[in-house]
Amino acid sequence: MKKITFLIIFILLSNLQQGWAETKIVNWDAGITDYSTQLQSLINSSDLGDIIKFESGKIYPFKKLINVNQGIVFTSTDVEKAILRMMESSTDFFKLVNALPNNNRVTFTNLELDGNQNITKAVTGKYDACLIRSYGKKVSVIDCVLRDGENGIRGQVGYALHGLKLENTDFYEIINICVLILNRQTRINRIEELTEKIDVIGNRFHPGYQRGIISDCGNDFYDVEFPGVSDAQKRYTYTTDLKGTYIYDNDFEGWNKWCIGFVQSKNALIHGNRMTNQATTAQSYNASIHLEQFVSDITISENIFTNNITGASTFIDFAGGEAKRRYQNTPEIITRDLDDGTIGTCQPGDMNSNAQANLDCRPKPHSYGQRRIYIYGNTFNANENVSLDYVLAMHEVEDFYVGRSQDETIHHNVWNVANKPDEGLIKITKFDEGVCNVKIDEPIEVTIGYKIVYTTATKLEVSMNGSEDCILINREDSLNVLSNSLKDTFSFYPNPSKELITIETPNLGAYKLEVYNAVGQLKKQISVQQGNGKYILSLKEFKNGIYLLKFINDAGVEVKKMMLK
Repeated sequence: MKKITFLIIFILLSNLQQGWAETKIVNWDAGITDYSTQLQSLINSSDLGDIIKFESGKIYPFKKLINVNQGIVFTSTDVEKAILRMMESSTDFFKLVNALPNNNRVTFTNLELDGNQNITKAVTGKYDACLIRSYGKKVSVIDCVLRDGENGIRGQVGYALHGLKLENTDFYEIINICVLILNRQTRINRIEELTEKIDVIGNRFHPGYQRGIISDCGNDFYDVEFPGVSDAQKRYTYTTDLKGTYIYDNDFEGWNKWCIGFVQSKNALIHGNRMTNQATTAQSYNASIHLEQFVSDITISENIFTNNITGASTFIDFAGGEAKRRYQNTPEIITRDLDDGTIGTCQPGDMNSNAQANLDCRPKPHSYGQRRIYIYGNTFNANENVSLDYVLAMHEVEDFYVGRSQDETIHHNVWNVANKPDEGLIKITKFDEGVCNVKIDEPIEVTIGYKIVYTTATKLEVSMNGSEDCILINREDSLNVLSNSLKDTFSFYPNPSKELITIETPNLGAYKLEVYNAVGQLKKQISVQQGNGKYILSLKEFKNGIYLLKFINDAGVEVKKMMLK
């Protein structure tokens, strides 16, 4: 109640320059079967900051959607929530229309909006039917209940929920998406920018929804001219800035796809949430957090992930094959999406499962990967009934940190997983160039490549198949298979080298040398019978790159990094 009172006082004070706000009461009458006309009339006659109240505990029936063209407050007369219920088919309940000034804020507080199964795709035929729709206008939803609709709160296609304030609100029986921050799709030749960060704090997402909070900024293209090709387009690779959007202290339960999903979005903090999947079987794309192409600058910290489902699933999924799938799944000649500045035409099947294509068609999957992701201080729970594919999976990422924060503080995650996946809790694979600058400060099993599993005692830093733009960083003392038990036993030069290196050792007798590539594969092994001080090692058969040189004798092991160029 204090929060509601404070909010109303704040709105009144902030609008003193426009005169005192007027409070209007929508009087309840048992004989009225549709309040649509009455409420719409009150809204149309309202000024900025006016308050429209509904009698607490009463059920108000509606048969038409309500257009909001002014920054006003909707609330109840007392603590008990009034219930606004849609009684007939409608694509929306409340629509914040274009005529609403951009600097106005519409507030819903201490109300229940009930779609009553009339704002669903099954009834309306519209997958985007929702309880609150905004055409890029500011909205606050505080201490409310949103119930029984296809979607909860969403921006109209191509419009963002600028500055959304969502607090202490319950979502029940939402079929598809509870909160759609932004859907850029189909806004051809235009990019929508978020003007103000979004706060989603202390809400409860009850079981049954497909996706909880989504920022879907993919699937939009712009027109280009290309000789001989009509309607040629290229895909935007631009990433929308979420302005530090804060998703904090929320409870997510029983989703069918994921709690939080981002596509071509950056700059958000997912912190202190509780994500508990209580479904009986896993669904397609089942994950707690799902991040797709061109996502960057995301922090996932101090959340509690609990998975009780019986089917295979994961906690955090970083989609890495998006560029590849764009071609494989397109049945017609493709005239868009090349990353090298050309358009080109690509026939279906030009790309194979390893994302290799003829040079005219390759979209460089590595460029689609996620960048600057921090995952620390989280707890991952999975009981003995859960069969996880993995906890984290990454492909084509760069600057990816697990177990450390932005200021380099070590802050381990907790891994309470009863049945550990065969391929490790973290899986690192590649579709193109691989990963770069991944730092894992966790004592857990990690899969690098497809079948190579390491256990790290403290820290793993790894890259895969690094190119000149993605330089390998691999701590030679971090992998158990390459762990050091000796120090300064041998030296070698030159480093970097072209073909030959000279190994220098004290007179220690026989020893072995092993050369490993970036993903820990043994590429060469040599036995030296007499440690007479120097040995010339030929590396003519190796490609340029970074390798690990392992020295082994009866006293132990020492590993050092070398570069060929």
